[in-house]
Amino acid sequence: MIILASHGHLASGMKHTAEMIVGIRDDLLAFDAYCDGVDSIKENVTQVIEECSDEPIILLTDILGGSVNNELSQLVRDFPNVKILTGMNLPLILSLLTGDSRDLESAIDEGKMSIINVNKLLEHFEEDDL
Repeated sequence: MIILASHGHLASGMKHTAEMIVGIRDDLLAFDAYCDGVDSIKENVTQVIEECSDEPIILLTDILGGSVNNELSQLVRDFPNVKILTGMNLPLILSLLTGDSRDLESAIDEGKMSIINVNKLLEHFEEDDL
C-alpha cells in the first residue's frame, strides 16, 4: 500500500497523474490536508493503516518539517509496517508503483535523479539535435 499525504491537493493530484500513467490502483491512496475544512488527516490515515496492518505501507509526504509530515511521523512508533518518505515527486511514486518489491532506496535514488536543470542539459545539444 502506498499512501500519499500533503498540504492542499498535491497528494490527490499526484495520485491522479500517476494513475493516468500506470492505470487505476487499489494500492494507492491520497489524503489532502487543509482542504474542504479538513486540517488533520491523521485519523483517516491511521484507519487505513490499521486495516492494512499485515502488509507493508509506504507513506509519502510533501515536505520534511511540514505539519503533515510531522503529524504522520508519529505513526511509525505504533505501526512497524509503515515506512515514511518525504519530498514526494512523480518519478518516486511511479518507481514505487512499478518497481520490484518496492525497494525504497532505489526509488529514492530515482526520485532524486529525476530533478534536472533542463537549461544545463540543453547546453550539451545542438539546436538540430532537439
